Amino acid sequence: MTRKSFLVMVGVLGIASAAQAKDLTGILGLNYTVGPAFLAGGSDAKDAGQAVGPGVGAALDLGLMHNLSFEFGYDYFDEGLQAQDLTFSGIVRLTPDSETTPFIGLGLGFGKRYVGDDWDRFALKAQGGIEHFFTDNISAAAVLSYNYINGPSDHDIGSLHMIEPGVRIAYYFGSIARH
Repeated sequence: MTRKSFLVMVGVLGIASAAQAKDLTGILGLNYTVGPAFLAGGSDAKDAGQAVGPGVGAALDLGLMHNLSFEFGYDYFDEGLQAQDLTFSGIVRLTPDSETTPFIGLGLGFGKRYVGDDWDRFALKAQGGIEHFFTDNISAAAVLSYNYINGPSDHDIGSLHMIEPGVRIAYYFGSIARH
């Protein structure tokens, strides 16, 4: 391959990659995540439930700026406990002009540690991953999430610390603003 044909090929790939980039400003999206959930240490939760179980999540995403979105998420961790949380997160896409982009996010909210518990516990969610756009509306991501639901130390369950590697599918379906 000559140097000229290599440069032409790199240029074509760069243009094609830029054409696939997605500006999500003002765009609504819905995503669904599934994967195993692992109870981490720091509480008595392992004694009350299983160490590994299914975890699922769903979220509504709103693009605020080119690389920043707001996410309202719901997570469910079975693990014999049936823990749930609702979080409000900020998501930052680190290379928003690429069809494949890493992202990080942090959210706060509330949750319950086990079935029958009240929805009055502080919850925190940290997440990161790599998202790839297949079309203007559909993406898939490899995600690693950490969820924390606070609990009193004198209770038999205590606080929950959960780590969930998962796969997320997102559909971006509408714009609420012109951009």
